Parts: sequence; structure tokens; C-alpha cells
Amino acid sequence: MMACKFFCIFFLLTLSIHALDFPVQPAKPMLDKYLNDNELVNCIEVDSHEIHWRDKYRKIGIRYFSAAELENLKISVNKQEQLTYKGALLPKGSYAYILSTDGELFALARKDITEKELNKTLVRSFEKNPPAASKKGPLFRKIVFKHSSLSLGKDLLAVGDFEIDNEGKAVFFSNDSGHYRMTALYMKNLAVYLQAAGIQEAVFHLYYKDKLNRVVNRVTKLSAVLAAPNDFPLFRE
Repeated sequence: MMACKFFCIFFLLTLSIHALDFPVQPAKPMLDKYLNDNELVNCIEVDSHEIHWRDKYRKIGIRYFSAAELENLKISVNKQEQLTYKGALLPKGSYAYILSTDGELFALARKDITEKELNKTLVRSFEKNPPAASKKGPLFRKIVFKHSSLSLGKDLLAVGDFEIDNEGKAVFFSNDSGHYRMTALYMKNLAVYLQAAGIQEAVFHLYYKDKLNRVVNRVTKLSAVLAAPNDFPLFRE
């Protein structure tokens, strides 16, 4: 009887973790201006790297990660409420994150987003073998990583940045993103994920526009995000 009861509890716990009740269905928050610039359509492959561009005049390319690369960027939360990567604590620093529609957290260290050697290598490749669309020199001056590098331009449950302290714990989570605009519902998705992962309280830095059209950074807690009205605007233009 005890064994059966233990199994039932374990099954229900496992089910609750893998079937989280997120507040909303994933939407398509990618900005129209990026779609109009055809970021998803304008793509070439160089040295097995998929490079997209949204602004051919500035010549800035955005590298998308492959499925295998994304698997290596998956983040977890341990019993001490610390964020981990492959079982090791995340080093102190700033990270860009996405919460996928599958309820998985992926992150990339901000210090790596403009990694110079990668830029040099890829730009050099363009100079040696310029794409057919570029007859006046290299297509890109530099390669960057954005939230769409992690999302591949797809729908998301949440997106933004977070900061990690010396103990591997999150100092805050934000909804700061250039590609996506998050309402309160999207941040609720992240709050639901964090609670299910064992983080009962967290600090949120929420960016939105006030009545004077100024970008405001509002600092609040996980519990307040869960209690906020669903239509509360939390975005920055």
C-alpha cells in the first residue's frame, strides 16, 4: 500500500512538472519591422552557420543556432534554486534567455553575444566567398547574437535577460528584448516555470511605456507578476 501511494505521489509530481499550466498559449510577438525586413527569409549558410539579416543597409547578420547547439544551451534549476548548465552553476554575469513553447529555458551569456573571433572568422568567409546577392563587397560587417538566435524566430512563452550572482542564483529576470514585446501574460509564463522549478520568489525588472510614452523599468516580485492584470502592458519600443 505504501509503495503504491508513493508511486501515485511521484507520478502526480512528475506530471505537474512536465505539463505546466501556463497562463496563455504562445503568441507571435516578433516585431513587424523585423518581419518586413525579411529576417526569416533572408538567410545564407556559411561554414555550417545559418546567418539571417534584417537590415541589408547596416550589414548586420544574426546567427541562428542549430538544434544541436540549442540543446547545449539548455538551463535547469537545482534544489538550491540555482541556475545550472549541464549540472554546473552558471557563472556570474548577464544572460539572454528564452522560454520555449515546450516549457524549456535556454540562455546565452551576454559576453559571448558579440564574440569578436567568431565575427572575424565569419566576415572573412564572406569576403572570400561573397554571396551572389552581394556584388559590392561582404554582405555583413559583423555577426551578432539576438534573442531570435535562440528562438529561431519562432513563437515563445517568455523572453528577456537575467543576471546571475556569485552563488549561481538569479539577481533578476527582465522582459527586455528588441525582437519581442512581452505583456504581463508572458512574464506570468516565466513565473509559473520558475515556481515549478523550485524558485518561490524572484525579482523581475519589467520594461514598459508610461502615459508620456517614456520607457520605465519597474522592479517587482514573482508573486506580484502572477497577480498582475493579464492586459498590463510590459514592453518597450
